[in-house]
Amino acid sequence: MGCSTGNIDEQAIVEEPEVKRTEEWKQKNLYKIEDDTIRLSTELLQKNTVSAKPDEQRKVAIQPNEIMSLVGGFAVKLYNEKQKLTFKVGFFDNFKFQEQVQWMRQMSNFLNIFIRRESKGELYGIYDFTIVNDMISCKMCANKEPFIGSQIFSGAVEQQQLIEYVAKELETSVNKSNPFIEFLFDPAVVTSAQVQQLLKEMSLVMQLLNKKFSNRKFASIRKINAVSLFSFSICLFDLSNLPKILQEKFLYASDGREFQFDESILTKYGHRLLLNQLILNSDYNNLTLYIVDQVTQYATRIRVPREMCLQESFVGVISQIMFQQFDVLQQKMLTVGQKEDRYVTELLVQKADDEFKKKAEQLFEYILNQIGEPQKETVREFYSEEAQQQVQQKKQQVRKPGGVLKPGQIKQKEAPKVEVAEVLGHEDDNQEGDDEDQILQIVDEMSQAYLFNSSKVISLDLRKYDGEFIKKNMARLKKEVENRLLGNDKIVCGTTLDDEVYFKIEKADGTTSQLGELSQPNNNQAADSLENMKDDESVALKIGNLWDM
Repeated sequence: MGCSTGNIDEQAIVEEPEVKRTEEWKQKNLYKIEDDTIRLSTELLQKNTVSAKPDEQRKVAIQPNEIMSLVGGFAVKLYNEKQKLTFKVGFFDNFKFQEQVQWMRQMSNFLNIFIRRESKGELYGIYDFTIVNDMISCKMCANKEPFIGSQIFSGAVEQQQLIEYVAKELETSVNKSNPFIEFLFDPAVVTSAQVQQLLKEMSLVMQLLNKKFSNRKFASIRKINAVSLFSFSICLFDLSNLPKILQEKFLYASDGREFQFDESILTKYGHRLLLNQLILNSDYNNLTLYIVDQVTQYATRIRVPREMCLQESFVGVISQIMFQQFDVLQQKMLTVGQKEDRYVTELLVQKADDEFKKKAEQLFEYILNQIGEPQKETVREFYSEEAQQQVQQKKQQVRKPGGVLKPGQIKQKEAPKVEVAEVLGHEDDNQEGDDEDQILQIVDEMSQAYLFNSSKVISLDLRKYDGEFIKKNMARLKKEVENRLLGNDKIVCGTTLDDEVYFKIEKADGTTSQLGELSQPNNNQAADSLENMKDDESVALKIGNLWDM
């Protein structure tokens, strides 16, 4: 059942040859260190670019390049010696403002892997940074999430060991009534393939958890995070109270406590609150009801208490659950507005697109499948259109005990076919086809041309690639590159009169300051929501956290 991780000796990263090499770079004027600031030359940066190919990204994360060792090691040393959680990265004069931003976006995830590894999981890494006058001010924070690194497993990791470790961490979360858990892992200790296998075998983890809490029954939703490299998330839900809820028509929290709701709540929402009871604890349940009340009053921005420690990676799950439960949100979705440190403090209410609606349906069906027969169909009935109509008719009435709908009274909602991989929100990195590799190679080449070319208009020569392949994937290539552009920069593509494909990038005026989200280079979601902001004497860039679901 075990498998080898192909571990790399972490000591090799910081042995004496590395120290000698950094001293050699210093003598060649490739970098400078002054107090809490490290300055890097363009020559050093160009020698250490990171490809968009997943295999090469994994390789760099396992065996760090010179930049990761230099900058990450400097950050950890500052923390160890001076307990400082901030440091600055500067660049030589010929490294331009927009190039700084692009570089930081590309390197942040890899720097965080190195920082977590070197600090033995004590530091989370960089969660926020600001650029002012050619200087990147980076903010780090202590790590509160489980980190699967060398401090947990000192040698080769067996799959059963990984299962037992995750079950133990989930046990702690159950005791704290915390339904949302994010795991960070070091790819030099646990491979991506092992994590993929773990997520496929979550039923084994649930068996251990159910054994520990003999009077309770747990299930889970799990996914590999799209934006933050080398992390995965688990959402626990508790099926223990389901028979009680269906029989007695009361609302219960995941920790077994009865909610103190009056009957008007049941009158207003019926048993469409069922998913809240299975997945969310009482604090999150109250938050969802507060959100509903705010949306009913046409609010588009909703404050979230910092004390809830709501991570961005779980906003999608909460939004999809609410989409299923509340009619006022059935054409809307929640996205992240503002964050404080790593936690969401403001949600935005936006129009739900078709992709979001599809994911919400898949999530609902996935939960039903974990509930199992015969309760599965009873729960499905609560969420049928007919049941919703009955709730609407009773909104002005006081609901009496015993008014729960019985199986067979209403038409059941047809179960859509669900692909497990879609629900889990990840793909098997080891099964990427040749087409995907070709696309990533082309995107990587275009991104490098954009990053290190100071021209206002950059024409991209793709004649060495198959023309029909480029033409077939033109929209995908354009979207991938667009997600990496800054500010008002844009990419234009099309075909000439000779039926030849062309791509060119047009750079806008780079003197305007801009606001954007940190994003993984290969993230397909549009992470760039750029706004202008002014400062009397400097150009500043404020960038938020890394999390997404």
